Order: sequence, then structure tokens, then C-alpha cells
Amino acid sequence: MKNQVLKAALLAGLAVSATLGVAGVALADGEKYVLIHHSPDSETFWNTVKNGASLAAENVGATVTFRNPPNGDLADMVRIIQQTAAEKPDGIIVTIPDVETVGGAIEDAVAKGIPVITINTGTAEESKKLGALLHVGQPEFDAGKGAGERAKAAGI
Repeated sequence: MKNQVLKAALLAGLAVSATLGVAGVALADGEKYVLIHHSPDSETFWNTVKNGASLAAENVGATVTFRNPPNGDLADMVRIIQQTAAEKPDGIIVTIPDVETVGGAIEDAVAKGIPVITINTGTAEESKKLGALLHVGQPEFDAGKGAGERAKAAGI
């Protein structure tokens, strides 16, 4: 159980670091993590995520590799999640761009005993239903609604 808590702490640190682009703190010397996202290679946002997660992993002696479907194809993402789970890393950090498409692969990884944290897309509720330890991100609907309300209040 203590090992699971430590892994959860590292995954949370990496996930927050990846999302915010800053270093996290945890104990994970030698552990291997994989961050899987849905965006194509052309999406530059993920460079910031990669830099933050890499720095966080380096700071705790872990390694993190990054995988994504080069063209953003979700069927490819499912295969990437399945292949990664077969490798049995110490943890997986993954986005949920479409829970119907990628959910089964995430559930399978959890069933294999791999700690999973979801980031960026999806919701905390979806993450919990899939068996992930936690979700780091905001619901897109709520973010869009809030932005619209602020824009309206500002007269934009």
C-alpha cells in the first residue's frame, strides 16, 4: 500500500508538472512512467507539458517517456495505451479525449495493476469510473462557460 501511495504521489507530481510546466516532488528513483496524450505531433502545447514532466522526473530520479498518435487518431491512441500497458510501466499518465474510445484501454491498464492518472481532457468523474487514481484538469464545458461569462461581463 505504501508503494502505491508513493507511486500516486509521483504520478500526481508529474501530472501537475506536465499540466503547469513546473517541477514536482516525489520519491521514485529508477521508476519508469509513460505520458500518453491525444494530440498530433504538430500541437505545440505538449512541448510545455513534456518539458515540465521531464524536469519533474529528472528531479526525482525517474524517467518519463511520451507517446501520442502522430496524426491525432484516437484508434492509434488506443493501441498506444494497450502497448504501454503490456510493457507494465510503474505508472501511466493519460488524457481522455473521448471516454467511449479510450476508456476500455485505460480500464485494462488499471486492471493490470498499473497506477493511472488522467490529465488535461476528460473529467474527474470519467477518470474515477475508469479506475484512475485522480484527474488533473478542468472540464472543457465549465472552462468555456466561465470564459464566456467573463467575456460577456467585460463587454467583449
